[in-house]
Amino acid sequence: MDADAPDVSLATTEPPPGDDRAPGTLVAERYRIVRSLAEGAMGRVYLAEHEGLHRQVALKFLHDSMAGNAEVAARFAREAVAAARIEHPNVIAVYDSGMDERGRFFLAMEYCEAQELRASLRGDPLHSGRVVALARQVAAALDHAHARGIVHRDIKPENVLVVRNADGTETAKVIDF
Repeated sequence: MDADAPDVSLATTEPPPGDDRAPGTLVAERYRIVRSLAEGAMGRVYLAEHEGLHRQVALKFLHDSMAGNAEVAARFAREAVAAARIEHPNVIAVYDSGMDERGRFFLAMEYCEAQELRASLRGDPLHSGRVVALARQVAAALDHAHARGIVHRDIKPENVLVVRNADGTETAKVIDF
């Protein structure tokens, strides 16, 4: 996403009027839309379930207004290929990509209950131990990507998700390669 992208929340958001990806819609004969999750400058993300595997995924689509832009579409496709090459606990996994029934490109990614790091920064100052732990995880993810010749190019708090684990620890997950 662009550096000047609007802030997005991973809370449920209302899809824009005319959005044909309503809850219950089947995408590419395998992903059933559950709800809209977030919207950014380049696209919208939906919670979906893989029909055969019964696995929840985050489905990311380019905004329809950008789908006709060859440069943007190519960048989106490069993101899919690059992210799929990165297997690291601090990077959101990409499972699949393809076209929906109307020829719109999508990414199917790991879904996890998380909050953008940006939201964490809005409250009280972060404890130094938490900052160091999250920064180390982000650095490990970027180091792993760099070792594979992949550069993020837009690392910012909106592109880092923070997952609260059952044991109370936190895991940083880098998104939007």
